[in-house]
Amino acid sequence: MEEIWKDVIGYEGKYQVSNQGQVRSLRYRNTDKVKVRRSSTTNKGYGLIILSKDNRSRSFRVHRLVYEAFNGVTELLVLHKDGNPQNNNIDNLYAGTQKQNIADSIKHGTHSSLSYKGENHPRATITWEQVNEIRRQSRSGRSISSIAKMLGIKHNTVWRVVNNRNWKERGTA
Repeated sequence: MEEIWKDVIGYEGKYQVSNQGQVRSLRYRNTDKVKVRRSSTTNKGYGLIILSKDNRSRSFRVHRLVYEAFNGVTELLVLHKDGNPQNNNIDNLYAGTQKQNIADSIKHGTHSSLSYKGENHPRATITWEQVNEIRRQSRSGRSISSIAKMLGIKHNTVWRVVNNRNWKERGTA
């Protein structure tokens, strides 16, 4: 496929994106030099690029810039057909709703409820072993405060385990 370049909306004459998901600066460091830019990556794998205009910098997700340059601005989400956030080829992008995004992420196995359970959750502060100990201690009559002190865990964390607000998917010990 031939690489086609279009101006980034709002940054015409300064930056362009290609149908293959590349971003380039047309006046790199205020020269006439054209340079393909490297994007950084978000914690969820999306390409992120910083564009500057009028001495102000702003970060954008690359897939949205590519989609909007070739299809126009949309209020909808910009989704990846193959579920790969690094594949910013225009043929892989489409506009959709939040409901479609959730359905896609479940289909591709990337939905947070599928991958971020228990100890695998990025904000998990306890382990399954501690969860089971909290439940054992609670059933034996210990107070939430004393369990929290004993295990060196926040009171609210213990409360959420005891009251089944978190850590539901495994059977209790």
